[in-house]
Amino acid sequence: MRQNSHWMTVSVLALAMGSASSAFADKASGTLRLAAAQPVQEISYYYDPSPDTVFESEAVYDDLVSYDVKNGKVEPLLAKAWRRIDPQTLEFDLRDDVKWQDGTKFSAADVAYTLKWLSDPATVLRFKGNWSWIDKVEQIGDDKIRIHADRPTPYDLTRFAYVTAILPQHQAGTPQEKGYHPIGTGPYRATQINDANGIVLERNDDFQQHGSPAKPGSNIKRITLQPIREIGTLVAQLLAGNLDMINVPLQNAQELVQDPRFEMSIVQGSSFMYVAYDSRGRSGAKPVTDERVRKALTLAIDRSALSKLVAGDAKLETPGAMCWRTQAGCDYSLPLPPFDPAAAKKLLAEAGYPNGFDIEITTFTGSATQIAEAVAGQWHAIGVNAKIDPEAVISYRKKQQEGRIQVMVAAWPSGNIPDVSSTVDAFFAAGPSDYSGDQQLHDLAAQSDAAMDPDARKAIGRKMFDRATEKYFFLPISPFPTILVHTKELEVKQSDRFTPLGYEVSDLNWR
Repeated sequence: MRQNSHWMTVSVLALAMGSASSAFADKASGTLRLAAAQPVQEISYYYDPSPDTVFESEAVYDDLVSYDVKNGKVEPLLAKAWRRIDPQTLEFDLRDDVKWQDGTKFSAADVAYTLKWLSDPATVLRFKGNWSWIDKVEQIGDDKIRIHADRPTPYDLTRFAYVTAILPQHQAGTPQEKGYHPIGTGPYRATQINDANGIVLERNDDFQQHGSPAKPGSNIKRITLQPIREIGTLVAQLLAGNLDMINVPLQNAQELVQDPRFEMSIVQGSSFMYVAYDSRGRSGAKPVTDERVRKALTLAIDRSALSKLVAGDAKLETPGAMCWRTQAGCDYSLPLPPFDPAAAKKLLAEAGYPNGFDIEITTFTGSATQIAEAVAGQWHAIGVNAKIDPEAVISYRKKQQEGRIQVMVAAWPSGNIPDVSSTVDAFFAAGPSDYSGDQQLHDLAAQSDAAMDPDARKAIGRKMFDRATEKYFFLPISPFPTILVHTKELEVKQSDRFTPLGYEVSDLNWR
């Protein structure tokens, strides 16, 4: 799992490698030993949408449908078929041969229970917008469900494929309490959840009868996740043979794979780094309200150098706009600005800043800080003095809503769904998170969220994402991969999943 860390020195790593035990568990033991970045008390991404919890939730629970990113296709899972009755109504035919992990039969009552709870105005969740468009849920017998939206929702199927784990109605307790002792239908059952000792997942063999090509399950019988925050401990546990895979920064990974027991997998995923300017002027940073200054700052960013910093020589992609072309509603035609520091200096002088200015870059604590510091260094070369303010998510959101962010350099996970709707809501729509202040973007965002025809929505997306690039409001600047070091007995499949870590349990298998 992704770790917050400082770099380890080569000498410390070499010492650890020199004293490492050669004892290593192999796939014959059946147990894959992983580390989590933080303790987990419940398996519920509804209440704890952290990367670790999303990974575990996807292992234990199923959604109505799954999504094949490679082919851009929705696949059956708990639902075997579906139809769009009208722009605001979806109907699902459910499987009648699925059982919950306690042996109880799955039915439409479970889906109705989950969706009514998620859409209830009294239910308070961090990402409530994922389901607030649901107006009414009808249960039609034991194996059919009809979902009515309060408005046209072109992204409804992708929400049901990625962020809508179905919970068991028959299990006692509130939805949050269910997370402490989860009962799912997914490829693994949780047999231990302990914030000190970690999580144990045991393979659910019954899953194989309803798994899909997009969620096929794994050949790993048992997975343990031990909470380890400190990178030195993480590396030492891998070297001692107590872990089979860890997530570390590139430099650490390059040193670790000098040991012949390990190999490195760089998972592209859907996350990327971006820069966003307070074009609206809420923070009082006058320079970035000038389009010429935003262009100058963007021209001073060497994207190839940033990519090399996080991924070395790996051939990873950075999207050409604030979306991936594999996302529904995404399109663009304008190229990203080239790296041209001389032109950047000229623009600054034209804008009245021949000697540069002071600016503050807000970023997230952890791996994103490294990129923010690199950007600050590149801006220093054109005379701009950038101070870095790393924030935890909670304090960042407060700063964002109060309009105090001058420039943001951070990772964006593409909304964690193969659709642009979350990106549109986060960057383009009007509201407290709006830093462009651009009415044309606001109008295009509203159109994108309501366009049911895929081609029409794509055309709207082209106008929207091109305008963001043309006006230098917010732009992608580098990939943000997950760097994994693991025993050579483990295979990590490259799936480009729209999940925080870039992989799910189905992507991990013994060779």
